[in-house]
Amino acid sequence: MSDEERATWDRRYREGGYLPRPSPFSLLEEWIDRLPRGRALDVACGGGRNALFLAAHGYEVDAVDGSPEALRLAEEQASTHELSVHWIDADLDDYVPPHEGYAVIVNCFYLNRPLLGRLVDALADDGYIFIEQHLRTPLPIPGNRDWRMEPNELLRTLSGLRIVSYEEAIGKDEDPGRDRDIATVRAVACKGSGGF
Repeated sequence: MSDEERATWDRRYREGGYLPRPSPFSLLEEWIDRLPRGRALDVACGGGRNALFLAAHGYEVDAVDGSPEALRLAEEQASTHELSVHWIDADLDDYVPPHEGYAVIVNCFYLNRPLLGRLVDALADDGYIFIEQHLRTPLPIPGNRDWRMEPNELLRTLSGLRIVSYEEAIGKDEDPGRDRDIATVRAVACKGSGGF
């Protein structure tokens, strides 16, 4: 991430132009009681919604983002709720997870194809990865096509894992203050049997 990109994200968070979502990724919330416990990683954590949710459920959480301002806001939320999270300021273009053996990894709306492969490698046996990305579609959906996955691309990316949930859909944006349609791909996959 360039210094200019980092400054742009910091400004968005500082000025309220990018409001953190108040609730965690819905698939993570749906699956939380079925997941193995242990260490978790939230990649491109932004305001920390998934990291805080995981910490509240007893995980030892590493949360990484390229915006120091986002991490500051997330850390304030953790302090308010008396939750412990290891916040990591890192350039996600070159990021390598600090540990192998994560029980849970979450990556929402940050597309970095080489990083996705490194995340799969960082999963523990029977660990789960939760991914939500923007999806390319011929429909007039706003946004940059370069930041979107092709249909079925995420299935190919996760081909070495057991896919336990997968959906490509058009729906309403869940971001606060945004009333627009978005195209997304969402997946849950596990390394090994995942208890099935």
